[in-house]
Formats: sequence, C-alpha cells, structure tokens
Amino acid sequence: MDIIAIHDFRVETQIGFYEWERRLPQMIQLDLELGIPGPHDTPRTDRLRDTIDYGAVVACARVAG
Repeated sequence: MDIIAIHDFRVETQIGFYEWERRLPQMIQLDLELGIPGPHDTPRTDRLRDTIDYGAVVACARVAG
C-alpha cells in the first residue's frame, strides 16, 4: 500500500465540551496519512483518478471541522 502524507494541515473550528470552549473558533493542526490500497506492482500515473486528490481531502477535513 502506498502512503500519502499531509503534514501541518491547519483548520479553524469550534470544538470543546464546555460552552465557553465553543464560543470562539480554535485552530487545530492535523497530520494525515492516507493509504492507497492495491498491489505495489500496479502502474501509477499522474491522473487524479488513479490516486488521492489532496484538494478533496482538505475540503472534506474543512467540512468535518
């Protein structure tokens, strides 16, 4: 399995258990490692459909945050 890493990704979100924690957005920092399943002998290309789209990963993380 090939691994793609995104380090020091920062997103502002509202998190916390207590109400006072959730009043103001807080910056969180993420380190992500994403595995691309498949045998190592599978040919790789430069086409996004053959790998992981960093932009799509970042967009999903922003929505989840």
